[in-house]
Amino acid sequence: MTILISKSFASVRIKLRIRKEIDPETLDLVVPSMILQPVVENAIRHGIAPKVGAALLRSAPDETNGRVILEVVDDGVGIPEAKQPEIMDSGIGISNVRQRLMALYGQESSLKAESEAGKGTTIRIEIPELVTS
Repeated sequence: MTILISKSFASVRIKLRIRKEIDPETLDLVVPSMILQPVVENAIRHGIAPKVGAALLRSAPDETNGRVILEVVDDGVGIPEAKQPEIMDSGIGISNVRQRLMALYGQESSLKAESEAGKGTTIRIEIPELVTS
């Protein structure tokens, strides 16, 4: 799949492989709207778009012990170690996700980032399990 992304005043073409690893047993889990979209957009814009060559974006929901774990993983450029402490407090997308999680779940939610420069980033969201009937 080729996706065209506008970046500043220039356009860049990237080849993007998207892999969704979804256990059929997790299909009835409730995930609030606008939780994953900003995370995926950030992965594409900041991790994958600056990378030369093909890139992989992986989404993997899981359910464990009454908790829903959502991971968005990219093999992009990663975040330099010096910038890692500030990524959760900077930018509109991640801060909106954090605020939304706090409003919906309070201390029952978590949002974590792991990144290695040159190797990619993993954003992990953990929320209480809610199942549709």
